[in-house]
Amino acid sequence: MTLPMDAATLFYLMGAVAIGCYAQAVTGFAFGLIFVGVVSVAQLIDLKTATLIVSILAVINTVFALKKAERHTDWRLVGATLILSIPMVWVGYWLLDFLSQDHVSTLRPLLGGVIIASSLVLIFPPKPGKAVSSLPVFSLFGMIAGLLGGLFSTSGPPLIFQFYRQNLPIAVIRDCLLAIFAVSAATRTGLAIALDGLPDMVWIISLLAFPVTMGATWLGKHYPPKVSDTTMRRIAAGLLILTASNLIVT
Repeated sequence: MTLPMDAATLFYLMGAVAIGCYAQAVTGFAFGLIFVGVVSVAQLIDLKTATLIVSILAVINTVFALKKAERHTDWRLVGATLILSIPMVWVGYWLLDFLSQDHVSTLRPLLGGVIIASSLVLIFPPKPGKAVSSLPVFSLFGMIAGLLGGLFSTSGPPLIFQFYRQNLPIAVIRDCLLAIFAVSAATRTGLAIALDGLPDMVWIISLLAFPVTMGATWLGKHYPPKVSDTTMRRIAAGLLILTASNLIVT
């Protein structure tokens, strides 16, 4: 098997995979944000290749992270979110092709804005005690998330905002997000294969990253950081804002 890049670049890619998978196993989100943000800022690979790799590895990460955790998933909320999210993945995927050809310069600041928006939610978590939103509200946020998922494989920001502001146990929020991201990533991967096929580079990097994905996800499930939820939110937000700022400047 011929490596599609030098060893140093591959090492940095695997590091981004490990960090993103660990974070997603702990919080229920962040893999796409971290991986796409890191590789975009460092210009390791092009954006479209990065989103395809995220789609494949996110399926592995979320399914493995959900193993033996289905009891926490509220399938009513998951279903309401996915009903409009899945069709919008198709719209976002088409839009990515359109922008890649004619508006490449808009991709980086747009992605940076998405990351900053999600970071602000982490810094200012909603106050507990509010009633859980109605199912149509979850569907609306799912529609927005599907569009972003099709564009950048980063459907997290609107879903993070919607779920983390609910008066629900953290375990339920985490597992609902993981279930949604698993379905969304599988849909986007199938769409990419059916319409365009996947370049050899995507397959090779995904294959090499498979053990890294499994290992980092296992660590996140069994050895989460021993800090408060508030501290974790602020650390993650700070890192994401720094990444997004560099992305926008670039």
